[in-house]
Amino acid sequence: MSKFVNGARLLAVSGLLLLLPSYASAKCSVEEVLKMSQQGMTQDAIKASCEKTRRSGRKMFSTQPVLLEDRGKPVREMLFNIPVYDYAEEGNNYMMFPGKTAKTRVDSSTPSFLVAVPEKVQPESYVFLIELDMKRNRREVSLGSGYYSLKTGIKRKFMVPSELVEVKKSARPAPKRHKLYRLTPKEALAPEKEYALVFAVRRGSAYVGNFYDFGVD
Repeated sequence: MSKFVNGARLLAVSGLLLLLPSYASAKCSVEEVLKMSQQGMTQDAIKASCEKTRRSGRKMFSTQPVLLEDRGKPVREMLFNIPVYDYAEEGNNYMMFPGKTAKTRVDSSTPSFLVAVPEKVQPESYVFLIELDMKRNRREVSLGSGYYSLKTGIKRKFMVPSELVEVKKSARPAPKRHKLYRLTPKEALAPEKEYALVFAVRRGSAYVGNFYDFGVD
């Protein structure tokens, strides 16, 4: 069960009520708080652990630059966004983005994106494109109960078939131990729809997502 109280999340875990700050200001991720609570840590101990994380300067979200391309040439860097997670009792979990539309707008129905993928990772399992369900004041995607496997957790109807092709030469080289790929949707994206590039990043024992949301005008 989860509710929002004064901008924070009230989450029930194994009979405990945890008051979590919003994702934008959280020192620990929801997944990390869940794991610590399931290990029997008290709320004071969880808070102390998260404060230690903040003081150590460890980044909760490690991102790689994602470039939007036009006719194969980089146009601008995509903006990283952090979703709000909502864990429903019936097993349908949601990732939600506040606001009806994304800040990043694309005027092409067939955009391409230059992305960096770790050398020893299959690109199709690491980065993919999804369509977001547009609601009155938010955009969201529904997950199955097994959200720890990010790509398999996202329901098929939200997945956008895409092609990934390795880029051998680029004006901006790949980061160390990474390869560059160009991701392009196989079919034209619908105008006035909202989408997101998702990177399945492993943190601890869970797969979580880095999200780059955008809309097509």
